[in-house]
Amino acid sequence: MNTRKSGKSQETAAAKAAISERSGRRIEKGEGLSIPGERHWRTREDPLEAIWKKELVPLLEKEAQLTGLTLLEYQGDEHAGKFPFSVL
Repeated sequence: MNTRKSGKSQETAAAKAAISERSGRRIEKGEGLSIPGERHWRTREDPLEAIWKKELVPLLEKEAQLTGLTLLEYQGDEHAGKFPFSVL
């Protein structure tokens, strides 16, 4: 964009940015730069739904620095065999 603003041609600006002229035109028009909105639907079941609000959120509120691995180890101790490691 800086090259284009300095008066260079679309061809030169695109070559300098290592993109096609067509992409350069789309970017200049503002096409394809839209930020998608958040989904309002779930793509799969939440495996931690049963314990998230009751057990894990209170732990995070007490100690915000807890990691996902720490929480997984906690639930492994409390709910042995209920959640696979892939939940991490």
